[in-house]
Amino acid sequence: LCGQTDKRRTQANGSSKNTKKMASSMWKYTMLVVAFGVFLYNSHETYGQIFGYEPIVDYPAYDKIPSGLTFRCADRQPGYYADIETRCQVWHWCLPTGYMFSFLCPNGTVFNQVSIVHEMGLAFGAKKPAKSAYRVCDWWTNVNCPESEAMYSINDDLYRDVEGNLIVG
Repeated sequence: LCGQTDKRRTQANGSSKNTKKMASSMWKYTMLVVAFGVFLYNSHETYGQIFGYEPIVDYPAYDKIPSGLTFRCADRQPGYYADIETRCQVWHWCLPTGYMFSFLCPNGTVFNQVSIVHEMGLAFGAKKPAKSAYRVCDWWTNVNCPESEAMYSINDDLYRDVEGNLIVG
């Protein structure tokens, strides 16, 4: 009997130590979850702020496509268009059928409509310089949004057949 009693005391003492370890671990995990929650809450409140700049003042920070935008695909050729009204954070895809799909660039980025003319092709016997466009969500510091509308013509290269005729819906 004595041997059994000692064994029970050891189990009870060991279980007390395990309970303390488990409580300590639970406390650590709880604090980790709370800290992560505070981080998420603060990052949401700052709209994904970029250090040294103020969201909404220095760059757009929409969390969804605003309703009531005035951009329309009517009387536009098919292509990709930065929305000047949203400071280029929204861009529109106009299809040959006239349908429009709108997309939102992540905060801190805007739609880059810039066209680059590459002269390098001329050195290799090309008849005219190659023209390419970024058409991507780029860091807002790399894009001059007010000039984007002047670059809408880069869509001339899209939706054309092999003879260069515009493909319409």
